[in-house]
Amino acid sequence: VPPSFAAKWLLPRLNEFAETYPDLDLRVVASPKVQNFGTDGIDLAIRLAAPPFENSVNADLLFENQVVAVANPLLIEKIGHPHDSKSLQSYTLIHDAHNFWPKYLQVAFPDHDLFNSKNIYFNQTSLAIDSAIAGQGIALTCLNFVKDDLEAGRLIRLNSITLDTGSGFYLISPRKPHQPPSLPLVKSWLMNSQ
Repeated sequence: VPPSFAAKWLLPRLNEFAETYPDLDLRVVASPKVQNFGTDGIDLAIRLAAPPFENSVNADLLFENQVVAVANPLLIEKIGHPHDSKSLQSYTLIHDAHNFWPKYLQVAFPDHDLFNSKNIYFNQTSLAIDSAIAGQGIALTCLNFVKDDLEAGRLIRLNSITLDTGSGFYLISPRKPHQPPSLPLVKSWLMNSQ
């Protein structure tokens, strides 16, 4: 699984998995590197991707990568809500490796110049989310990664805009006649853990 997916979506759900399947051991490899099913001993991968997929794999959409802008509510209260590109200049824009800010700004603030903003750059989405929770600026992230933070009030959405990236998080497994008997159970649990 990608590291940010592991940290922000999977990890909070692992207690439920252990309670549901106490006799199953789950080995999680959090890596940006795509694993090889044949040589790395991987039964199931979760990847941010978009169709089409190779014929040698099964790919089931877990959820779409819908990107939203989030910030610490205390930061918004302190600086004021950024309702236009001028007021957005007061904020630091928190970037991750996906760099959705240019596309998002075209939709939300078409007259905003990205290069006139203060910026922080992270290589992992989970770090960008943690930076936003710490009140360091506004982050763009997958809505499913921050649902718990939104419900707990650690973050708020900047507006109602949702950026459709055309990609999603997919459960990917090799097409082969003999699968581990636990694979359908794990896949089913993941699909139902929304």
